[in-house]
Amino acid sequence: MESLKTTLKPIKPDEPEAPLLEEDLTKAYNYGDILTQQTVQLQDTDEEGFRAFSLEARLLEQLVNGKALPEGTQEDREAKFYQVVTESKYRRNLTFALYRCLKTALNKKNANWIQFLTEKLSLDISQDKFIDLLHHFVTQVATKERNAYRAGQPYPDLELDLQITQQVLNCGVREALLTRQDESYGNTLLHLACSLHSIAFVHFLLQTKESDRQAKNTIGKTPEEIIDNEIAAYEGFVPSEDVNRVLSRLKEIKSLFI
Repeated sequence: MESLKTTLKPIKPDEPEAPLLEEDLTKAYNYGDILTQQTVQLQDTDEEGFRAFSLEARLLEQLVNGKALPEGTQEDREAKFYQVVTESKYRRNLTFALYRCLKTALNKKNANWIQFLTEKLSLDISQDKFIDLLHHFVTQVATKERNAYRAGQPYPDLELDLQITQQVLNCGVREALLTRQDESYGNTLLHLACSLHSIAFVHFLLQTKESDRQAKNTIGKTPEEIIDNEIAAYEGFVPSEDVNRVLSRLKEIKSLFI
């Protein structure tokens, strides 16, 4: 573990309760279903082992953030990441750290790290929490595309967002991601893209055979019916430049279903 300790800020002997990560690992691992029984057992029975594991977990996150090996290349950081994961005695305990790494890569829209984690590292992202994370990413970027349109501004990240979305779909979870219905309203990604008036993402999702045009959410609406309802609502508004612009966009989305 000496190589890890030279990379990370050392933990002072007189501060045994100091958090090993940016937030307390015990609380972090209790998030969702990602906490493994092995990690709980490790923390309860092997203090030194848990400390070593925690240093590894923090190093992985720092590599993705660019805080570790800042002068190195992307290849250097990927090589170090791969070494830590493959040589770790606690590999089965690293699920949450890998989840956080993927979340960071998605938030930073770092296509290199997303590709590394999902392809080169063969990270299993079929677990529900990983699917939810990817679902949230697509929803988030579709919202940004919609907001840019409403502001009358170009959305500079659109091509990158679509590239990353395609990259995510190629990770072996295409069907699970496209057919997943959220817990709140039973919306699929296609429902959400329609409700967000995102032409780019509706078009993109309709090109994938796994997207179910007939899927109904909790109020019994298909994605196309959401657009129909939105068109009817805007046609009832007092005409204005903004209303006409949104209505034109909705009708363009409607035409994609034909």
